[in-house]
Amino acid sequence: MNVDFVDYEDIGMLHPITRAYINNDPKIQSLFQYGPSAKGLKEAIDNRNKFPVDRSLLVKQLREQYAGSESKNVNEALDELGQDNCFTVVTGHQLCLFTGPLYFIYKIFSAINLARDLRELYPEKRFVPVYWMATEDHDFDEINHFHLEGKTIRWNKESNSAVGRLNLDGMDQVIQEVQDHLGDSLHACQAWEPFVQAYQQGKNLADATRKLVHALFPHDGLICVDGDDRELKRVFIPAIEKELFEQVSENSVQSTLETWKELGYKEQVGGRELNLFYLTDELRNRIVKTETGFQVVGTDIHFTDSEIREEYTNYPERFSPNVLLRPVYQEMILPNLAYIGGGAEVAYWLQLKSTFESLNVFYPVVLLRNSFAFLNDKEVRKMNQLQLSATEIFQSADELLKLKVQEDSDSEPFFEDKKKEIQSLFAEINQKLSAVDSNLGKSTKAAEVDQLNRMDSLLKKLIRTEKKQAHVTQERIAAVKALLEPDGKVQERYWNILQLLMIFGWPLMVELRKHSDVLDFRLKLMYP
Repeated sequence: MNVDFVDYEDIGMLHPITRAYINNDPKIQSLFQYGPSAKGLKEAIDNRNKFPVDRSLLVKQLREQYAGSESKNVNEALDELGQDNCFTVVTGHQLCLFTGPLYFIYKIFSAINLARDLRELYPEKRFVPVYWMATEDHDFDEINHFHLEGKTIRWNKESNSAVGRLNLDGMDQVIQEVQDHLGDSLHACQAWEPFVQAYQQGKNLADATRKLVHALFPHDGLICVDGDDRELKRVFIPAIEKELFEQVSENSVQSTLETWKELGYKEQVGGRELNLFYLTDELRNRIVKTETGFQVVGTDIHFTDSEIREEYTNYPERFSPNVLLRPVYQEMILPNLAYIGGGAEVAYWLQLKSTFESLNVFYPVVLLRNSFAFLNDKEVRKMNQLQLSATEIFQSADELLKLKVQEDSDSEPFFEDKKKEIQSLFAEINQKLSAVDSNLGKSTKAAEVDQLNRMDSLLKKLIRTEKKQAHVTQERIAAVKALLEPDGKVQERYWNILQLLMIFGWPLMVELRKHSDVLDFRLKLMYP
């Protein structure tokens, strides 16, 4: 496949502070520890073991999570994790149905390739890519569907607690709906069978997602981590305690957001007084502080100070971090060097450095995942007919139409010439009138401005009319934009990997692997 590289700055993508971060803006230096670069990664490697983790516990619990389903690659990666010279690179995402949007796949390739590149740079060390499964997330409506060829496939089920614990009742109907929708074309998609097997054989959603990820990335030594684990949560107890009794995350984040404000940035994720949930099989609800202790919102569950100490000591698995504390938990249990996330994730990680420092937890290198966009043969021809560059096609449809109409029309040069004639005429009039009375020159200027404004108005009306008449150009632009922005959304946030595999087959995964480089901060536009 061909690839064009597009700078995010040129197409206005990403949160402004994320763009500043990847562009090494010195004004935000205080917001991170290690820069997003080879140098930053080297510094993280040199310092990571100053923050030791319980490797034996980690490996023991991961082996239990895999429970006999380890492949040779997984076993080797787990063996490496037990060694002091081994480090992880992590990406994380929700347990989206059938992997959900494309960037789920892009994230994992980003982690796999970074681990591979680090192995080549530092052969005396070991590096393991990790997918952190957001098994404790309870926003089921965000993950219970995916889009395939314009159709929304939905898993109809009720859930109020951690989605990773969900049984797979009703998944057969989802599989059947996909088969009915794709029909005969499904036979051309060799990737379909691993999806079916994962959801038919999985014990719950977490297990099914783990199986599917390993089916899609079978030879990469990838490890899937489920943080919803009683013994791993014991490591998190010091952070739970400081959060409950000192509100460590709120105090730290608010201090950082003052810096954001001074720099002219708006917050990415707002904190709460307590950034913990209470988790059972039936619920995952916020914990709030009260006059007498603590309350679980929406329930009659409450604790005194001493009771909640006893609760997290005996049942740490019942205390679940939210988006601001989940990164802390991750770094407390993994020998991690880098976290790879999307633009919004990078932004909220830049709120967290002081929280990590307050808890004496290692703050890793934060890296931006790769982004891809795909065009097929048909739309590439239209793009070439329109003579659009890879950067230009990410403009809005209206902007593109205006651009092409202006290129094909002499209206704008014509009006510019006529405006110059008007300005020259009024200069003569002004000279004549000023010779009689200097105040008359002001009247001349006002009349000139009025005429020039009328000319601009006429030009806009003419361009609008030409745009309406440019049907062929408009249809070509619409076709290209429909592919890049299905249903008005960015392609990577709407399409599912099955849709791309239906078009390009398994060679697609080779191309994604080839071009995934988290130190190359450009969007990759792929086409045949």
